[in-house]
Amino acid sequence: MTRSILVALVLAVLTLVMMRVWFSDGSMSDSGSTGIQAGQTQFAAEDVNGRTGFSGRHKAASSMEKELNRSTQTKLTTGFRSSAGSAPEQAHTSLDGGASSSSQGNDQLAGLAIAGQVQDEEGHPLANIEVLAEAIGLSAVDKPMGNSNTEATKSTVTDYDGSFYFGNLNGAEYRLHAAPLDGYAPAETNARVGEVTAKLVLVSVREVRVYGVVSSSGATPLEDVRVIAGPPTRVTDSGSKGHYELDISIKGKNRPYTVHFRREGYRDQQVSLAPADLGDVFDFELDVSMEPLKGHTTVMGRLRSPDGLPFAGKILNLRSVKLQTSYRAQSDIKGDFSVEGVEPGADYQLSVRPGAGYRDYERAQLEIPDDGLKLDIVLESLEEGELSGWMTDVEGQPIPGFALTLSSKTAAGQSVQVVGDHQGFFTVDGFPEGSVMLKTNSYPFFEVQGIQASYETDDPVMVVLDIGQEVLFGQVKNNFGDTVAAPEVTLGWQHNENGVRNFSMRKTIADLNGNFAFTGLGHGQHTLRVNAPGFSMAVVNVEVGLGAENIVVELNEES
Repeated sequence: MTRSILVALVLAVLTLVMMRVWFSDGSMSDSGSTGIQAGQTQFAAEDVNGRTGFSGRHKAASSMEKELNRSTQTKLTTGFRSSAGSAPEQAHTSLDGGASSSSQGNDQLAGLAIAGQVQDEEGHPLANIEVLAEAIGLSAVDKPMGNSNTEATKSTVTDYDGSFYFGNLNGAEYRLHAAPLDGYAPAETNARVGEVTAKLVLVSVREVRVYGVVSSSGATPLEDVRVIAGPPTRVTDSGSKGHYELDISIKGKNRPYTVHFRREGYRDQQVSLAPADLGDVFDFELDVSMEPLKGHTTVMGRLRSPDGLPFAGKILNLRSVKLQTSYRAQSDIKGDFSVEGVEPGADYQLSVRPGAGYRDYERAQLEIPDDGLKLDIVLESLEEGELSGWMTDVEGQPIPGFALTLSSKTAAGQSVQVVGDHQGFFTVDGFPEGSVMLKTNSYPFFEVQGIQASYETDDPVMVVLDIGQEVLFGQVKNNFGDTVAAPEVTLGWQHNENGVRNFSMRKTIADLNGNFAFTGLGHGQHTLRVNAPGFSMAVVNVEVGLGAENIVVELNEES
């Protein structure tokens, strides 16, 4: 009986198994079949993914990384124009060529960035250097509270190849500088959003004590000799036995350092110290012999306006290139000035910078005889004028929100910043009349010549700037095909129209493999100049925007 029960149970189990197999093969109802097939499909997919899912995810991640890099590059390239203040269009071109939504455009604005590299003076990248980015002219409304991504000052640290990156920037222009570092001089530069080649070059600096004795050509020690060294400027005077001592800062490995020795009745002495001359010493002895002047005289006179009014407190500079002497004087309350101890000569240059409302005074090839010279200097008044114009790219499209400095060429030191509106239009009123120029104060460097400030004409000037979305990549090699490490690469451009001369210059240091890049360029011919120690300079003309985005520059070794 028990055996019969067991047999019955086994048969029941076998029956259930067979029914399950039969049903799984499609003998169930439509609804049940659908559910089981879906489950089998899911299990099959899981089984496949179990074997190939890691590879697929790896490929997808790589694809996403490439898309992110392409997206970042697109933002950096187009950000230059957007940073100038133009509003983005409602629809933007997506990476696959289609139209993206306006939210993508907002993401692009939110992702405006600056990237670059920190190098030493020989072009080697420097890792683990703190870089600070300080917004220039960022108003209070542009600084949302409680959001660290939109702070006026941001910081980051360079990676292993000296690269740094600032994303989600809120301003248009930033001042970049490296945190203080022992053994290096401070370094800073200005950069606009969209730049991917911003460079910070850290130059080595060390302190050296220069000492010695100053004497006349007859070996007599000279006291009260003014010793001036620089830059940075350091000043001291020689003692009763002609001895002097001065602590100076030697900046760079290839930059000369100049020490001047001045004393009334003696010709100025100038000594240039190259880092190679100093070696690695921290104390350097420098004895100097000064030649007595053959004679000296006095230059005196008066500064006045055309109607006879005196000019007080104005600085006069008197300089002779041939004699390597220079003198300086200041007019008193009556406009009188006197320069004593002047060595007679025939090639003196006299200059006066009177300031606002008056034209600079320049006089060349001024002869000063042995018995002295008396001058009556009349400073001419300078009328005011106006200047207006449009800032466009080479294709005539307006560049909104871009800033340039307007400087007077007839009144040195007088300048004002002009900014184009949403259509690139600008106007300046009440500026000194005459020849003026527009320029930037940071890289990329733009300069516009051949323009005048005047009330006699209302014609706006067309300012054409080399700004666009074009890029130029390249590599520097020698004539054997080997890469040249860290050459200096300069990209120049010019455009002349209706007497207005527009220039631009960008400069960078290629990496250790000779690679370099320029972004934010406009269409047209540009000129590359490449310099590297031991090689002749190479000059290459490049037509940007016509398929020349990647070039190779070959350098020939100096003979």
